[in-house]
Amino acid sequence: MGEKNLGVYNVEFITIDIDSLSGTGAEPFPDAETGIQNKEGAVVVGQEDGSYKVDYDHLDDELSVVDVADGTDAAAGTDVGEVRIRVEGRR
Repeated sequence: MGEKNLGVYNVEFITIDIDSLSGTGAEPFPDAETGIQNKEGAVVVGQEDGSYKVDYDHLDDELSVVDVADGTDAAAGTDVGEVRIRVEGRR
């Protein structure tokens, strides 16, 4: 198989402030915050409030938010605080 030019692979770090969770246990991924159009993956690398666990759900392309105290989904409207995300992909 010959080589293919798949474009330049990019890595960006973005910080978002989830001051009101959009849905129960989920926040849409903020694609507008990054210049990466073809996202290969995303990893939460830091967050302001340790009482919530925030992860990237690649199947639903959203951030899942769980309350660490009891393991349940965080309620809609919850102030999760700032979340730092490493995004990888191509423009």
